[in-house]
Amino acid sequence: MNKKVFENSVENEEFFLLMEGLWNIATDYAQSKPPVFACTTDKGKHLLLIPYLMCYRHDKEKKALAISYINFDKAKYDFDTNIIQSNDSSEVKISITVSRNARNDCYVPLLDGFSAKDTGNLLLNQFAEAMVYYYDVVDEMPHQHIFSGKIGETDLHMFFEFRILFENHRIVEVSPLELEWHEDIEE
Repeated sequence: MNKKVFENSVENEEFFLLMEGLWNIATDYAQSKPPVFACTTDKGKHLLLIPYLMCYRHDKEKKALAISYINFDKAKYDFDTNIIQSNDSSEVKISITVSRNARNDCYVPLLDGFSAKDTGNLLLNQFAEAMVYYYDVVDEMPHQHIFSGKIGETDLHMFFEFRILFENHRIVEVSPLELEWHEDIEE
């Protein structure tokens, strides 16, 4: 949770509890070591892609944000990458298939004055901050967070596809990275 949000939340206990709940969900996801991908350009630069295997929706009946995310401590997954070149840009597509039994579902109540969209944006920010907090590589490399990738599910699997366009970069390789904790973070 960033300092400004923390300072604002001290004045409002409900908001603080909301942010604490969102942070706990985000850290649960980040601690499971989700996949991240290094993209190498034709000039030898490295760019990090962080796809988030999570989604949320407004549950009007419960007046809450329904959140689903993958716990990679339990997940069996497979991925495929594809690079589409055009002139001076590259589009990278990452497809990930993951076992459905690794999905965690939870609800976060919506506060008065906060829409589902507002709460969803706070959630996405917490996910991004948790990845930076836990992993050195995210701190050290230029990186791009990619949300909204779920495209379907069956009884056994969930399917995600992430696409990102790199303008003025020719990507020549996309490979997964093994995540390691920040040195000051204990398992």
